[in-house]
Amino acid sequence: MGFFEALCRYLRSIEKEKNGARIFDAELLQYVYFNVDPTYGDLMDELNTTNASISRATKRLGGVSRNDDKPGYGMVEVTKDPAEGRRNQVRLSSMGLSAMRYVEQCTKT
Repeated sequence: MGFFEALCRYLRSIEKEKNGARIFDAELLQYVYFNVDPTYGDLMDELNTTNASISRATKRLGGVSRNDDKPGYGMVEVTKDPAEGRRNQVRLSSMGLSAMRYVEQCTKT
């Protein structure tokens, strides 16, 4: 099983709603895991999407879901870029890092 497939399975196993894992969320998490503190711009370029999509995904994967105020996954954190305060950076939270390491271990066995 490849890394991406294992990540999708992991997301599906913790999915709080019944609609299954979001492929976009898995792509975002994978990129953040393998790249140090990417900015929204980096994610927009890599995932070929808009700032609004990145913002919604980071809210869903981070603290709070967008429309229903349900708790998010707590897997990412968004911080301001210290070099440029108008830029947002995304990093894995401790929970997100643990989850990604678990997924990586699953692909090695």
